[in-house]
Amino acid sequence: MAKSIRIVDNSQINPKEAYKLEQKLLQPSETEEGVGLLLELGNLLGLKDQNKLIGIAESVTLDVLLNPKIQKKIKSLPQDSPLRLIVEEDAARNTLADVKKLYPGRENYHYGHGIAVESRGAGMGTKLLAERLRKLVGENDLLFGYTLANPANIALLNLYFKFGGVIDKVENDAYGSGQPYFRVVLDNRAAYSDPRTRLPLTEWYLSKIKLYLSVGFVGTRIDEDGFLVFKRRLHP
Repeated sequence: MAKSIRIVDNSQINPKEAYKLEQKLLQPSETEEGVGLLLELGNLLGLKDQNKLIGIAESVTLDVLLNPKIQKKIKSLPQDSPLRLIVEEDAARNTLADVKKLYPGRENYHYGHGIAVESRGAGMGTKLLAERLRKLVGENDLLFGYTLANPANIALLNLYFKFGGVIDKVENDAYGSGQPYFRVVLDNRAAYSDPRTRLPLTEWYLSKIKLYLSVGFVGTRIDEDGFLVFKRRLHP
């Protein structure tokens, strides 16, 4: 990472600048009001090149997200706010609470709302995620988030796989969009079997991928042929 590029935290992130970066890099992108609330409630990390924000990673703990008083604030955000949508999906389908049920007994559950950098292929996303894990995720913690179940997101999936992340579920309508999302989990307590099978990472195989995930398999990497490689989860 160039000497002019540094990692900053909430106190050094301007919400308007973060919002503009969101609009440019993330889909769905957070609203300006939602970015402001994430800065208030969560743990944001930014990448700055001199004084310009060029990357962002957003997270907030489930204890905060599931707090009724906080949810009241979140539900007052604009209707297209992904933060509001994920909380409303949880109210309808236990989208967030399901993580605690599947992975009981963790000290903290960190919901990763988004991560993006302007320059791909320069190792900046790796640096940002590594710092997020170093600062937030302890030995008994878990970090999870959602990314569109689309081959266009292979670079982001590979970034999570690099740090031991797995795909453990296909979540329909995570952000109320009618589109399937992969739930990606980084869990320091997880244990998995040797590779068992693989499937092409394409929309035509999404139903098969969903079936494997529903019976205790997780996607652990994408091989050189573009196939999603599965292992079996040994214990929660």
